[in-house]
Amino acid sequence: MFPQNISPKYYDISVKFLNLLIQKRGVITGDDIGEFVRANGISKATLYSKVLLKLKMFGLVKIERQFVDINKKSRKMKVSLSKTFGNYLNKIADSWLAIVDEVRSQQQ
Repeated sequence: MFPQNISPKYYDISVKFLNLLIQKRGVITGDDIGEFVRANGISKATLYSKVLLKLKMFGLVKIERQFVDINKKSRKMKVSLSKTFGNYLNKIADSWLAIVDEVRSQQQ
């Protein structure tokens, strides 16, 4: 999704972010994200609009917003690992196996 030779900055950020997500047992809150941004010297805009958006589109992470207080407009963010990417790969693999089985049955 971020080729290392084409987008090295986004690649590096995404790898570090996924490693952090794995270290935190698959769930990161907004506070953890803020700490990650400060520790790595990256902008929030880059993380949210480029990296997290693409990780979500590929099905690697799930992003949720949680209301903390009805009187406040802010919503806490929660990012967690998602099985969607793995499910996509399983469907592709199952389709490929079906094609191979079909071709082999026609040969016999």
